Amino acid sequence: SETVYTGNEGEEKALKTYNYNFDGSAIKTVTEFFYTADALSSSNTYRAGNVTNVMADVVLGAMKSITDYTGNEGEEKALKTYNYNFDGDTIKTITSFTYTNDALTKSVTNKAGNVEGDTTKVTLGAKRSETIYTGNEGEEKAQKTYNYDFGGTVIKTTTTFTYTADALTLSTTTKLQDGTVKKSETVYTGNEGEEKALKT
Repeated sequence: SETVYTGNEGEEKALKTYNYNFDGSAIKTVTEFFYTADALSSSNTYRAGNVTNVMADVVLGAMKSITDYTGNEGEEKALKTYNYNFDGDTIKTITSFTYTNDALTKSVTNKAGNVEGDTTKVTLGAKRSETIYTGNEGEEKAQKTYNYDFGGTVIKTTTTFTYTADALTLSTTTKLQDGTVKKSETVYTGNEGEEKALKT
């Protein structure tokens, strides 16, 4: 990725981040950052609307997601992320984040309850999943994800994550809430933040 900044020395703010595909030959997404009183207030991520690896030539395509933040400058935390459909005109899911002592402890994803592209008008629908995290601020790791049924009231599966030296090495999915009947296991390889699934 490449990020463009603006501002005087010591007061620089990220304006845009360009994320590239695996081999760096094309820009996949562009994220724009917006500030209120020098604090990050929101970010918009767009799919690239054309195929290029030149930042100046990329055209913004469909909206992929919008994230709202809260907090003072340098202490901002993501509050909600609105994920859009492929065409970028309708919100599909909303993920809300919960913090304890500035560390992320829980995220809950709901389906959109209405057909809407405006983040101020969309309503929360059925719960889709809930993820529990542990760890200090900036070092949080997902421990469990509970996936819900279509109605959002019954936990269908539980996925538990295992780490070795802070890198994800195994995820195990069982039926129901904290069930004992295994549904699948996935083995990962790679350093922290660069893990790749090897086998499921």
